[in-house]
Amino acid sequence: MPTSSKNERTRAGCWTCRGRRKKCDETRPHCLSCASLGLQCEGYDFRLKWGLSRAKVSTIASRNVKIKQAQSRSPSTASPQEHTSSSQALIYHLGKDLYQSLTPLQLEIMQSFIDWGAAILVSRIKLHVEKYFEIFVGSRSLLTSCLAYQIMLEPKYAHLAEQYYVQSIEHFRKEIADLKRVGREKTIFSGLVICSISMTRGLPWTFHLHGVYSLFDNAHIASRLEGRARDQLFLIAISDIPTHVLGRKTSHLHIWHRNCRFRPGVEDSIGLPCSLVDLLCDIADPDIESRLIAWPGEQGTDDQRLLWDLTRHAGIIAASNHRNERAFSKQEGASEAAVSFAVRHIMTCTQRIKVRDGHIVHETKSPLLFPLVMAASQPSQLLSSDKDLIVGCISDLASGTLEVYPYYGNVVRALREFWDHGAGRSLEQVVVDLDLELALF
Repeated sequence: MPTSSKNERTRAGCWTCRGRRKKCDETRPHCLSCASLGLQCEGYDFRLKWGLSRAKVSTIASRNVKIKQAQSRSPSTASPQEHTSSSQALIYHLGKDLYQSLTPLQLEIMQSFIDWGAAILVSRIKLHVEKYFEIFVGSRSLLTSCLAYQIMLEPKYAHLAEQYYVQSIEHFRKEIADLKRVGREKTIFSGLVICSISMTRGLPWTFHLHGVYSLFDNAHIASRLEGRARDQLFLIAISDIPTHVLGRKTSHLHIWHRNCRFRPGVEDSIGLPCSLVDLLCDIADPDIESRLIAWPGEQGTDDQRLLWDLTRHAGIIAASNHRNERAFSKQEGASEAAVSFAVRHIMTCTQRIKVRDGHIVHETKSPLLFPLVMAASQPSQLLSSDKDLIVGCISDLASGTLEVYPYYGNVVRALREFWDHGAGRSLEQVVVDLDLELALF
């Protein structure tokens, strides 16, 4: 193991040591450095969008899934009884036909998924693990997409990532054409998993979003949907917000505007008030700047209100970018002044957060990505120190692993290209020229 100084931030250690900027002994499955300090080790697995930290996963998993002691032991040391128990659990969750179609390696991967991977996936897509397994049986697309998801969580399976990602897309497309046999809900969920994997890998993902939304026909509008189907539609609608995608390769679907407007409260999947999301989805309206300025806010914690305020200011910048991209006539005076103020406000508040917390915490500050990128889109308003702060904060959101986390790494790549070689081009144009599709959630 390479040596490092006491305060050097580890690049290969557990997420807890990375966050604390401490050396990790990299003991699996849990770091002994954390154990010696009485800390909850968050593990080593790749973090996906719409997922939870490993600290929260352990709570969910212990409540919803039986985590076997054999998980921390090699397969060769597991008893025959444990193997039998694992097989019975897989047959129960997958159904006999799907179970018998899997190779030993696939069964091993699926066992890990059922033991703990499902808890990461399901929690932020608003399903309890038990309810999730109710829709699992019979869908080859859902099975394959979950295999692909679990493979992304575990570095030892990295060589299989592309193969299973492609297979998951192929099965998803097949099931779209065969919904009567498979079932709409299973296929929708499979598509959401594929979107999440694609975002995390820095690959185009709105193609899959279109495929998922096509499963909600004209009869399936939000007012008639209930339970999981309604939650799924809201999540799809959030993923379609026009302000939060750069270099989009498909047309905007206007899902939120058509189905989800005027809801109270906060949308959990993005951490923003629904009333603010309403405004972001109207970013092309001529009066959107004045509406954003007049937004009264919502009740929340101090940190929440700060992030919402930064998002509101980022929306003002996004509205200006939208007009400029489409060669619309600029609004008089106040617009440029509002953009300039918004940039400085975002940078000043971000600096305060950084100084107060030491670094940007992923779990609570992920909505900061959108304001940071919108401020970055105005290079004439930025100091060199502002650019360093933006890149540093995005690196914090990626837990210091930009080089292995394309979701954030591609954002920084696009920003650096824009700042260094973007003369005469907007950030949107630079992202398109780089053939990227960036999510800013």
